[in-house]
Amino acid sequence: MVRTASRVCLHLTKETQAAQQTQGIQTLLEAEKDAAKIVQQARQCSSWFRSFPAHNGEMRSVDRVQRLKDARSEAQKEIEEYNK
Repeated sequence: MVRTASRVCLHLTKETQAAQQTQGIQTLLEAEKDAAKIVQQARQCSSWFRSFPAHNGEMRSVDRVQRLKDARSEAQKEIEEYNK
């Protein structure tokens, strides 16, 4: 009788462990789906943000080039005034 009870108990323990593992896997899969949704939303938001001219990479490089040209011409004017 003791052997039968211990076998039943052992069997239930294995079933419980299997159920807990399955539940853990399901929880991980749900977390992965949630994370994928968050990443997708972040990508959409960042592409929306980059669509504005002030944050567009092209505009920044154009602004930088223009600032360099302005600085160069201003420096040239200062040099000419100094040489007078």
